[in-house]
Amino acid sequence: MSDIKFSVIIPCYNVEDKIDNCLKSVLSQSLDRSSYEVIVVDDGSTDKTKDRIMEFSDYPNVIIKSMERNSGLSAARNTGIRSSAGSILCFLDSDMTVEPTWLETFQFRLEDENVVGIIGDCKLPNGVKPNKLDHYFYSPIRGARQFKENESLGFQWFLFNNTAVRSHILEKVGYFDENYTSYGGEDTDLAIRIWESYPNGLRYSSKACSEHHHQRSLADFCRTMEHYGKNNFPRLINAYPKYKKHLGGDWIHSIKGYLIFNPLTGLFVSILNSLFTSYFLVRFQVIYAVVKGARNSV
Repeated sequence: MSDIKFSVIIPCYNVEDKIDNCLKSVLSQSLDRSSYEVIVVDDGSTDKTKDRIMEFSDYPNVIIKSMERNSGLSAARNTGIRSSAGSILCFLDSDMTVEPTWLETFQFRLEDENVVGIIGDCKLPNGVKPNKLDHYFYSPIRGARQFKENESLGFQWFLFNNTAVRSHILEKVGYFDENYTSYGGEDTDLAIRIWESYPNGLRYSSKACSEHHHQRSLADFCRTMEHYGKNNFPRLINAYPKYKKHLGGDWIHSIKGYLIFNPLTGLFVSILNSLFTSYFLVRFQVIYAVVKGARNSV
């Protein structure tokens, strides 16, 4: 395994019905298996996830790590990083599947030495009918999709659910902050540190695409985002106050924030959103959920 180029890190928590397809897709890459390793980290699952993972233990390029208790995404990813041998670290969520050319695409894009990290695209699985949240999630104007392939990204759009970064970058800027134990914030925290050292080094690739097998309702996602707003969003703003506006923190307790994000407009937008589907109406509700959580933060 001395010629390993890629280390694919997949943190897992209670995904017994999804991890098989995820691992099968990663192990079906067009590159020779000797060129990449797959590090699967079970983050203290309470279902049969660990049993499903162990079914892949005979693969010579699969490394399985188990954590005694659920410690969060940051800790699970860091466990994978510390066990890795590749010069390129790829992070993939356990409820995603990828095409056979996934790693090959990252390899091609990283031939440019000025590029230190790439975020791939994400789409709804074929045959799944999109709901209101999906129309927002997979919109061509959301997130990194609004940028061209060779255009530099800001830290706001760089996540780690389907991502490749050079391993020496993390040795320089540090790993994921394990103080983030619940949903959200850990990606942006690390992206800021990378961007500060390499402001022109982040890119987007539509060809490094994954399918996300986790359809959620808008109401469920807004509850998650309100929890993020209450817990991790303030931590992020406090850690990087100079980026408060970039992060959207200026909407929390400002006059403009209260004029736009308040119970009355929230109700009005909710009624409109029940009548027809609109990217901007859903976006408002998602942002309002974060703002509400932040306003209730201790």
